[in-house]
This record gives sequence, structure tokens and C-alpha cells, in this order.
Amino acid sequence: MITPRRAGLLTAAAVLFAPAIVALAPGAAQAATPPPANQSICKKPSGYYQHYSDPRWFWSCDGAYRPTRHSCPEGLWFNEEGRPGPVCDWPDGGNIYSHAPTGATTLTTSPARLQKLPLKVVGLKATLKTGLIGVPITFKSKTGKVLCTATTESVNYYSNTVGAPSVATCDSTSGLLGTVNDLLLGYTATFAGRDGHFNASTASGTVNLL
Repeated sequence: MITPRRAGLLTAAAVLFAPAIVALAPGAAQAATPPPANQSICKKPSGYYQHYSDPRWFWSCDGAYRPTRHSCPEGLWFNEEGRPGPVCDWPDGGNIYSHAPTGATTLTTSPARLQKLPLKVVGLKATLKTGLIGVPITFKSKTGKVLCTATTESVNYYSNTVGAPSVATCDSTSGLLGTVNDLLLGYTATFAGRDGHFNASTASGTVNLL
């Protein structure tokens, strides 16, 4: 049995083998089929490595250099250099080096489309430059109506590049209240920030008729 070093601090192995705690990423089934060998992620076989865009996530590598992605419990970051081994640790302890550029979380949008029957906005899309994974993005009309909420995922699941972008996409529900003209004013996408280390960000997008 693996014993955490202190309350709220779990070893990477404990996180990896505790199904009740591990929150696998959307698309983790893809990684279990099995994942392809990737030596840009797996520097050595059978190791653990912090995700370069999001320090909450980490990779476990098998003996064939095949990575599988996992997340630390909410609020913790993966400390690749932990002692006696890699751990999920508190980010405010000052002992975690994060590859991700903390603070800067530029959000950009893409044009969405308005469908009249039934009335809905489709193809809402926001890109988070910092590349955080599994964070919610809220899409609203310019008049303040929530259209939908989606969580971010890496553009490429096996991307491990510093600052590689992540994307959130969704369609609004059908039968929206308001007029076509209201919805054609455009939309906003908002990221509320995370951990006190990644800043909130809002961007505006256009809505065009189908």
C-alpha cells in the first residue's frame, strides 16, 4: 500500500492506481487502445512526466514508450521532481516547475452559425492559447443568455508542446429565447481562470446565418 507523504498529497503511483481519484481525460479510451509509442513524451520507458501545457495533468509511460494521460486531483499539480518520487503537489509550495506559461490564458473565438428552424446557434468554438485541459468555457449571447458550456481538450491528444492550444466547442440548445437579430449580434466565450495561477479571459465571436 502506498502512503501519501502528507494529507492532500498523493504519489503519482497512488493517483495512477486509485480509480476513485483519477479523473481520466475525455478521450482517455483512445489512449488505452493501446497508445502509440511517443518518445517526445516518454523520455525514458516506465516513467512519469508533467504535461507541458497543463501542470494538473501528467503522462505515465510503459516499457514501450507508450504514454497514457492522467490528472491530479483538483487543485494539485504534478511535480515531476518530487522526492522520493513524482507526486501530485500543492502549486503554492514553490517546489513545482511548470512548463505551462502561467498567467497568460488568451482566449480566441471562431465564427458560429445561426440556424432558424429550430432556432439555435451551432459551431460555437473557443481556443485557449495556454492549452489547459478540461476547463469550462461558457458561451453567451451578447444579450447575456447562456448558449452552452463546453470543456477544453487538446487540439492533438498526444501534443506535449509548451503552450499547445486547447479547444472547446458546442451548439446551443434548440428554441432559444430572443430574436434572430439579437443572436446575430454575436457571442462571448469566457474562461473563469484556474488555481489562482491562470488568468480569466473573455473573447467575442461572430454569428452568421446558415
